[in-house]
Amino acid sequence: MCVLLFVLITLSFGQPGTPDKPKHAKEKDEQHFPEMKSLEQTLPTVQQPQTQQPGIHRLNPETAPFVPRQQNLPSQHEIVQQHPQHVPQQHFYYHHLQQFPQQQYYYYPQQLPQQTVYPTQHFPHVVHPQQLAQQQYEQLGARPRVVQYTQQQHVVEHHLPPHIPQQVPQLHPAQSEMTPIPFRPKIVLFEKYYFCDSYKPQDIKVNNFAIVRFWPGEVCRTKWCAIPKKTPSVREEFLLHGFWPQIRINRNLICCEFKLPISKTEKLILNNEELTTLIYANWISVEKCGLSVYQFDKHGTCGMLNYDNKNAIFEYINTAIKLYRKYDVWKILKESELKVEPNKMYNIEDIKRVVENACGAEPVFTCSSKYSVHEMKLCYDMRTNRLNPHPVKCLDKNYREERRRCGNQIMFAPFPEYLLDPETAPRNNCIY
Repeated sequence: MCVLLFVLITLSFGQPGTPDKPKHAKEKDEQHFPEMKSLEQTLPTVQQPQTQQPGIHRLNPETAPFVPRQQNLPSQHEIVQQHPQHVPQQHFYYHHLQQFPQQQYYYYPQQLPQQTVYPTQHFPHVVHPQQLAQQQYEQLGARPRVVQYTQQQHVVEHHLPPHIPQQVPQLHPAQSEMTPIPFRPKIVLFEKYYFCDSYKPQDIKVNNFAIVRFWPGEVCRTKWCAIPKKTPSVREEFLLHGFWPQIRINRNLICCEFKLPISKTEKLILNNEELTTLIYANWISVEKCGLSVYQFDKHGTCGMLNYDNKNAIFEYINTAIKLYRKYDVWKILKESELKVEPNKMYNIEDIKRVVENACGAEPVFTCSSKYSVHEMKLCYDMRTNRLNPHPVKCLDKNYREERRRCGNQIMFAPFPEYLLDPETAPRNNCIY
């Protein structure tokens, strides 16, 4: 084994102690076998410029130093020598700020032409009547929904040119005093009640009618009320709502067939001067326009069989106004032993007893929020006399509605005082 191992080493590496080959033999071997060249001979070389002196290298002083392949690029100095470019040198001059002498300007006063200045006229301050009325409305806490202001007269002062002398008249002390005149400051725009869309036949007479009054204190508490142009005045009392025919079943009688259309009926009513005068004073529209004709179209047409003649429309309206004016319910309550006042709670049975003793029948109340009186009904029997019926007890369904909408304690909201003065009360655009 040792012999075989010695032979293999000898064949692979040569015999130990063998002298090196001569130089020409090595060059011949390198020509036939380039792989036998040394590492320094195989790497590429870069020729240095003639101006640069070769440095002292560790391997071979005659060859250039080793430069990696990635960095084998011409130097910046070579690029500048190969492509010389002349770049003009820019010179920047910085000037020192020179302080120039400030130039002085002289302003001479300009002489203006003399003008005579006249004093303006001063009139005594007088509060406009509309401002007084507006302050009263604001104190009540109500606001109109749609308001159209009447055209105001504005005082325009015409000043003469300065070159024309203005003569100032001397006012007499008596002429400078002004007396405010009350006037209607606002016109509230109301829409008209809508008439019935359709009508139902009515073949039987109705025996029970109800005069319905509404209390303006509750109606005008949440909305702005105004009276028509031709209404002379308003008193502190219940206002007429309607004259309603009633039947015992829960269904209400409304919008019944009539021989005349509502447009012709309205013309007949407005052409009757005596009837319209009663409507202006007693059947007042404070929320929308045309309350009386609207009530006839909705309720009165269902009771025309009780007034079966050519004057049925006039008899119905005259009867409603006559029964309404027969009793001043608010005056009765104030002068009773209860001494009813606004914003005070009263037992509903005590109020009903006072009205029944004065009017001859038990009334029916409807309330808002279970305590504030909104309406009151007094019922009449039409079989006794259609023009002057007698008061009777209302139907059971009316009392069921009262128990549902009113509690044991009720009150009356304050009456809107701004409606009481006919000179300053707000007016609406309604004809009636």
